[in-house]
Amino acid sequence: MSLYRYLRYSQEYIPNSSFPERKTSHNECVVNNTAADSDLQDEVQRDATNLNMQLTLVTSIPAIFTNLCLGAYLDYFGRRFLFITILVGRMTRDLTTVSTVVWTLDLRYFFIGYGADGLCGSSFTFYLAGYAFTADITPPAKVRTVALAVVDAAKGIAEVSLHIATGYLIQMYGYLFPSMEMAALTMLDLVVVVDCCQRRSKEIGPVSLPLRQ
Repeated sequence: MSLYRYLRYSQEYIPNSSFPERKTSHNECVVNNTAADSDLQDEVQRDATNLNMQLTLVTSIPAIFTNLCLGAYLDYFGRRFLFITILVGRMTRDLTTVSTVVWTLDLRYFFIGYGADGLCGSSFTFYLAGYAFTADITPPAKVRTVALAVVDAAKGIAEVSLHIATGYLIQMYGYLFPSMEMAALTMLDLVVVVDCCQRRSKEIGPVSLPLRQ
């Protein structure tokens, strides 16, 4: 999305620029014919960087307070509640991204999706729930340590793989297909978590909770 926002600003400031192809990523160097073109490209980079920074703050600052609350009451809310919360926020962010790309909406619409993602804890809550769930289903001592290390390694491998795959998809199909693919994967995650919740509820049956003082 940082490349997409750079592209949108370049289309706004330099509509007649000679980029190789509009659908590809455009962070490569482009020869400037005039000083005016150079100034416009500097302005494009500045605005794109400022927007990226603002979106990062909109996501990170609310996520700090959300995770402080959810982390303190992790056992009360339960692991699945955390998974569903973050996936709802991420789904809002993905749908906002797809809508912005499809209809070329104002880039400020990104604040809606990124803000919702931050309020739901962003990826930090997902890692919090993932580590807690891993600790729940593994015995203590060495086995749990290995399991947490495996989860952390899998997370890193997935992030690197997705970044590489997304780069190739942008080059081949533009920005719409990768954004739709991520929205579909988030929806699949949400369906899996909700289905697991329903199955677990049927196995356990109704539970009468004691009255709280």
